[in-house]
Amino acid sequence: MKLVRLAALCSVLVLSACGVPRHDQTESALFIQQAETAFTQNDIQAAGAKVDAASVMQAGAARVKEFFASHPDWLARYGAYLNNAVEIQSTAAAAQRRRENLTVLRAVQLYPDAEIDRLEKRFGETLLAAQQNGTLKLVLGDQIATHPMLQPLPIQQDIFAATVLQIKRNPSSIRPLAELSAYASRPDIPAYDRKLAEESLWRLNLKRRELPLVADAMRNFTVAREKQLTTHIALNVQSNSVFSRDIVSAVGEGHGILWHSNGPGSPVVSVKEVRYSRSDKPQESQIISYGGGDIDNSVPSDAVFSYQASSQQNSLDFAYDIRATINGILVHQEQVSGIATSYQRSCHNNQLWIPGYGAQAAGFIANADMSRRCSNDESLESMFARHVPGQIAAAILRVPQVRAIAALQ
Repeated sequence: MKLVRLAALCSVLVLSACGVPRHDQTESALFIQQAETAFTQNDIQAAGAKVDAASVMQAGAARVKEFFASHPDWLARYGAYLNNAVEIQSTAAAAQRRRENLTVLRAVQLYPDAEIDRLEKRFGETLLAAQQNGTLKLVLGDQIATHPMLQPLPIQQDIFAATVLQIKRNPSSIRPLAELSAYASRPDIPAYDRKLAEESLWRLNLKRRELPLVADAMRNFTVAREKQLTTHIALNVQSNSVFSRDIVSAVGEGHGILWHSNGPGSPVVSVKEVRYSRSDKPQESQIISYGGGDIDNSVPSDAVFSYQASSQQNSLDFAYDIRATINGILVHQEQVSGIATSYQRSCHNNQLWIPGYGAQAAGFIANADMSRRCSNDESLESMFARHVPGQIAAAILRVPQVRAIAALQ
C-alpha cells in the first residue's frame, strides 16, 4: 500500500518538471491564487471550488499540497467543504471530477487514509442514491458509470436502459461501443438486453474500423455489418490482366471492396482503352562546352571542356473510359486521359582541352548542367505504371455505390 501511494505521490509531485503544458501550470496557479483570496475572505464555497479545479489539473496536485502546507489552518475549512461537496452529484462530469479529486487528495496525503475512506464512502452512497432516484441519469460511456457502487446488475441495467433510450432518440449524441460490448458480455444479463444492445449498434451505423470493439460480444452483428460494409465489383479491363492487377493494387485495401461479381446488384466496372499513342521525335544533338571556371574539377582557368549531348523527346497520349453499371444500367462514367512526356539523353566524346597540352579524353562529369543534360528522365512505361492505374482507381472510388461503402470503413 505504501509503495502504491509513493508511486502515485511521486507522479503528481514531479509533474511540474515533466513537460506539463505551460497553460496548465498557469491555470492551476491562478486557481490556487483565487482560492487563497476566497479563504482570506472566508468564502469557503468559492475557495473549495477553486481548490477542486486545481486538484484535477495535471500540474495542480503538487500546487494543492504546497498550498495547504503553507496554510495548514485552512485545511480544516476545505475538509468541511468536502464533507458537503461529496453529497452533491449534479452531472456525470461533475461526479467524475469529484471522484478524481478524492483520488488526488489520497495520493498527496492531504488527509489521513481513514478520512478519505469516509469521504469516498459517502460519495459512493450519494452517487448510488442519485442514480436510483433519477437525480443523476447515467449512460454507458460516462466515466463515473464505472464506479464500484454502480456495478451491481440492477444498477447497470438502469444505466443500460438509459443508454438504449438515448441512442434511440439521438444516435449521434453518444457512442459507447466498448461499454455496450462489455455489458453484453456479462453472463448474468437477460437475453433481451443482448438483443437491445445489438439493436442499438445498428442505430449507431458502425464503421468497419469500429467493429473490433464489439466483435467478441456480438459476433452475429459483426458478421452482418461486415457484409453490409462490403461491395462486390466485377472489373473488366480489355483482357489485360496485368493492368487489372495494377488498378486493384492502386485502389488498395480499406475500402470494403471485393473484386469479383456477386450477382445482381453488384457494380460492374469496365475500363476501355480509348487512346494509347506513343510518338518519338527525331533525336537532336549539339556540342556543349564550358570554360575552366565552370568546371568542377581542378583545371586551369583557360581550359575548355566539350562534349556532344543528344536528346530525344518521347510522348504517350492516353485515354481510358471508365463505366460502371448495375444490372445493365449505367450509374457512373468518366474519362481518365493525359499526355506523358519523357526525354532520353546521352552524352559522348567528352574532351578536355588545355593550352599547351592539347585535347584529351575526359572521363568525368564537368558540372551539374552536364549531369542534367546527360541523365535520362523516367521512362514512359514507368511513368504510366506509376500514375495511370492510380487515376483509374480514383475514378472507380467515385462510383456513387463504391463511394458510399468506402465512407463507412
